Amino acid sequence: MILNDAETSIGSYAFANSTIISITGSNIASISPYAFYKCSELQTIDLSKARQIGIYAFTESGLTEANVNSIESLTYSFYKCEQLTTITLPDSIAVDRELDMTGISTITFSNIGEKFFMPSLTELTFTGDMFQIQTNQPSLETIIFTNPNIYSVSITNQFSMQKVVFPASINGELSASFQKCVKLTTVENSNLITSLIQYMPFASCVSLETIDLSGVHEFNDEDFLNCYKLKTIIGFNDDGEHTTPYTLYGRLFRNCWNFKISSITEGKYTFDGYSPVNTFAWTGIEELTLGYWESGGFYFFGCKNLKTVDMSSITNLDTIPKYMFRDCISLTQVKLPSSVTSIRDYAFENTKILIYEKRRFDILSNLLKK
Repeated sequence: MILNDAETSIGSYAFANSTIISITGSNIASISPYAFYKCSELQTIDLSKARQIGIYAFTESGLTEANVNSIESLTYSFYKCEQLTTITLPDSIAVDRELDMTGISTITFSNIGEKFFMPSLTELTFTGDMFQIQTNQPSLETIIFTNPNIYSVSITNQFSMQKVVFPASINGELSASFQKCVKLTTVENSNLITSLIQYMPFASCVSLETIDLSGVHEFNDEDFLNCYKLKTIIGFNDDGEHTTPYTLYGRLFRNCWNFKISSITEGKYTFDGYSPVNTFAWTGIEELTLGYWESGGFYFFGCKNLKTVDMSSITNLDTIPKYMFRDCISLTQVKLPSSVTSIRDYAFENTKILIYEKRRFDILSNLLKK
C-alpha cells in the first residue's frame, strides 16, 4: 500500500488482521495502538520519522527490522514480534522490557532501564558511559563496551554470560563488578579497571580462572568469595611487577581452592593493622614463606592443601595465635622463629602436626623447627 505525503498518521486497528505486505510512505509520524495487530505477512514499513508508536501496534506482525530512531518513547509496540531481529533506537531511549518476546539476538544500546529484559539476546553492545544490569538475561553470552568514557559497570546474576569486552583504552577511572556471573571466563582489557564496586564484586564467578586487575590497588572482604577455579590475578599472585602495595581487607579469597601465593613479604601487601589477617584463609596455598608479622596476626585456617610453612625469619613473634592453622588438614611442617615461646589453643587443630599439651611446648617447638 502506498501512502501519499499528506498521510502522516495511521489509526488504531487500521490494518489489523490483514494480509498487507508493505506500507510505502516516508512521512509516517504516528501509529496508533493495534494498527498492524497480527499482520503476519507485513515485511516493510518506513518508521524513520515516526515519533509515536502505540502499544501493540505491530504485535505478532511479520516485521524483521525496524528503524525507529525518531521515537520519543518506547512502548510494547513490537510485543511478540518473534521475527524481528534488528531494531534501531535513539540514544535517549532507556529500554526495559519493551522488546521482550522478539527475535533480537544482537543489539546496540546506549541506555538500558532497571527492568531490562530480552530473553533472546545473546550479544549486547553498549555505547553509554554507565552500565548496570541485575535481571538475568537467559541467553546473554557477551557484553561489549565501546565508549572510552565509560566509568561504571555493574553486572549481576548473568548466568549465561561468558565474556565481557572493555575498550582498548579508557579516559579516566573505571569501577566494575561481576557478582554471580557463574559462566564468566574472559574479561578483555580488565587491566583498565581501577576499583571494584558493590559488596563481593566477583563472588560466585565459579568459572573464572585468570583476570588482570593490575589497575586495582585495594581489595575488600569476600571480593572473590566462592571463585573456586580462580588461579591467577595478574600482578597479584603471578610473577608480574606491581609497584603500588595492595591494600587488603577481610576474607578476600574465601573458598578460592585453586588460588595460591608462595610468600608474604613486607611491602607487597598492606593489611588493616588492628584486625586479624585472614585474607588467605580457605585458599589453595600449598607452600608458604611468611616473611614478617602483622600486629593483628596472620590466619590460614581452612587451607586444606597447605603442607609446609616457613616462618623462621620473623623477628617480632613470640606467640602462635589461636586457630592460626586450624583445619589445614595437609599441614606437616612449620618452621618457627626462635622467638616463639607459646602456642595458643587450637592453633594446629585438625592438621598433621603432632598433638601436644601446653606443658610440652618445648618438645613441639623443636619438632616444628626441623
